[in-house]
Amino acid sequence: MAFSLGLDNVIEVRANATLAGQRLITTMHYAITDGVEADYDTLITSLHTNLTDPINGWLSGYKDAVSDDWSGLWVDYQRILPLRLPYVRKTWAVSGSIVSPSIPPGATGAITKRGTITGKGRTGHVLYSGVPSDMVSFGQLTNAYMTGEAGSFATTLAAVHTVETMQLRPIISVAKIGGAWNFMTAGQVEKDVRTMSRRVVGRGI
Repeated sequence: MAFSLGLDNVIEVRANATLAGQRLITTMHYAITDGVEADYDTLITSLHTNLTDPINGWLSGYKDAVSDDWSGLWVDYQRILPLRLPYVRKTWAVSGSIVSPSIPPGATGAITKRGTITGKGRTGHVLYSGVPSDMVSFGQLTNAYMTGEAGSFATTLAAVHTVETMQLRPIISVAKIGGAWNFMTAGQVEKDVRTMSRRVVGRGI
């Protein structure tokens, strides 16, 4: 059965990777804000091409910011609003670009998502495993890494994508605030290394 997408639909993107025998899931959400109705499968295929683009795609930005101990697996795309549709899985067989051992997978880099609506509780975070150990000193990211690979990753997370004539903008919350989306406009790399467990699969405990 064919499905189509329209304005104010929300697409969830779940990037699956692995490190030290653990599966890692990083999630982003996009609202469709402009354009004409598009076929679901066609749009997802084009979106995957955009997100793996070496310049503006955050899947490429992610890969380029992590250790070669890290490996991408697949990406699941799914419309979650107004109603859920079946997810579409795309292969993402890549390795991290930085030749350096990774810090443990439960220790992560953090990028704060800044948006069009400010105030308490109006930000979000992307926590990502695979931070190269050479880019960490005394529990903090090096300045060169923050402004280099991690900074580029943060920039790609905020990118707006035009796919099959439709505009997809990253959002911080999947619910509107006062009738408006809280669009992500920038990513801020945090200095301190964080701890993540909620989106780690196969921790063995």
